[in-house]
Amino acid sequence: MQSLYFPTKLKVAGLIIRSIFDPRKVNNKIVIEGANAKLLDCLAEKLNFEFEILTTLIGGSRHSNGTWSGVIGLVQKGEADIRLEILVFFLKNVSKPLISATRMVP
Repeated sequence: MQSLYFPTKLKVAGLIIRSIFDPRKVNNKIVIEGANAKLLDCLAEKLNFEFEILTTLIGGSRHSNGTWSGVIGLVQKGEADIRLEILVFFLKNVSKPLISATRMVP
């Protein structure tokens, strides 16, 4: 069985949201903070790849001609390989509390 190819460097598009995906420049080096940043670091370590961050302030909207703006547009145009908005997508689509109170009866 032939092994699958996985790139050694990925261009990752991300939506800047404080505490979720928050890149900052510290001592001329980009430092990314937040939950999605931790996920990206973990994936990069386990799958052995480096990444370049491409950021935008808008998630994206579909235009009448079928193209997209924002993070989705970066991927659609080939400027980014993947988008990293897993936690953002999940949180925006949760209509019920993630944890509900439960009464324990002995």
